Amino acid sequence: MSDQLSQLVLIRHGQSRSNLELWISGQATCGGLTERGEAEAGLARDYLATRPDLAPDAVVVSTMRRAIETAEIVAEPTGLIAEQRAELIERIPGDVEGMTVDDYVAQHGTWPGMNWGPAMSPGGEDGVTFMTRVGSALDRVASESIGRTTWVVCHGFVIRGAAHHFAGGDHGAEPPYGGLANASVSVWQQAEASPTWRLECYNDRAHTLELDWGTDSFV
Repeated sequence: MSDQLSQLVLIRHGQSRSNLELWISGQATCGGLTERGEAEAGLARDYLATRPDLAPDAVVVSTMRRAIETAEIVAEPTGLIAEQRAELIERIPGDVEGMTVDDYVAQHGTWPGMNWGPAMSPGGEDGVTFMTRVGSALDRVASESIGRTTWVVCHGFVIRGAAHHFAGGDHGAEPPYGGLANASVSVWQQAEASPTWRLECYNDRAHTLELDWGTDSFV
């Protein structure tokens, strides 16, 4: 990897059990990957193996089970062990953690996570708190990745938040970037002479197109 280019490769986890079964999971209740999610992660692994320009110097991962399982699959050919970082977890839902999506909609009249600003429930993160955490986490990774390539295995809201943060968005505003496909790849690059990060690709999921599109969610 040239010392003139820094790269962050953000990889969303494969389909999780909570995605498939439509319940709200958090750090303590994450059910890990489904069989399909493992297949998606395997396809991301195979794709990344064809991209020597994205070969990692380091891998970091959220402490949530679905991300850890994804990182173990995608990073296996590299021989690197992913470093777990709690600051990369998905947005904290609060008291509704473990609730089914149907019950949440019945009580709140909207899909979980659709209202960006307020917390999902008491004990959860509001938009500003979440964006502040994600921005700080990604700044830390970026500072460690000068002249290097780091893979960041994490979550849909985190990758949306990263795009908003690197683009200079207001942490109080909802990120305009769309949802992320399971096992998708997004790449940010920074040239040595530039103070800003440039988006090279966002939500690349071409490698998973051979699979039927499955039920997805942001939590």
